[in-house]
Amino acid sequence: MTEDREQTVQNEERKQMKKELRKEVLSERDALPEEYRMESDRKIMDFLLQMPEYQCAETIFCFVSMGTEIETAEFLSRALRDGKTVAVPRVLSPGRMEAYRIFGEQDLDAPNRWGIREPKEGCPVVPAEEIDFAVIPCVSMSREGIRLGYGGGYYDRYLSGIRSGACMAALCREKSLRENIPEEAFDIRIPAVITELGLFRID
Repeated sequence: MTEDREQTVQNEERKQMKKELRKEVLSERDALPEEYRMESDRKIMDFLLQMPEYQCAETIFCFVSMGTEIETAEFLSRALRDGKTVAVPRVLSPGRMEAYRIFGEQDLDAPNRWGIREPKEGCPVVPAEEIDFAVIPCVSMSREGIRLGYGGGYYDRYLSGIRSGACMAALCREKSLRENIPEEAFDIRIPAVITELGLFRID
């Protein structure tokens, strides 16, 4: 087997492993008791708001939660009350998204086909290089900063354009953490992971 062929096989194996792990974690996440989800989300938001990087940031990028993801509505409202410039993602084409500024919940459309509320037409674009603090969703995370996303590559592509000094933090409940997440060459490691037990920084 040639080296290129071997690499291709290994890549396909990683993709399949990620697909199976994604299905497992999402199924477990959907089955979590609502009381646990609500309590863990509240603690996660407390740790997030205590981060010095959040408190110093002028421009915030944050996902708009869907389904049984960690709820971000209150965080978005708090960031606006704190006088931050708040940007949320909108999908433009397969694998590509951009950040748009919102001034309140009224700037979010009805859920799209993935069940995600996106900024309405007319909201101004916020260039990725202007982001100071980015809050990232995941299906699962490892404590080493390896992220398992939803498989579309949207965040890996978007985060590659954020300036090097910006802070990135992923939100993940303890019950969704995993030790061995397959990693591909294009995967971007997240230097901070927040669970209901606290903030974990990755050197």
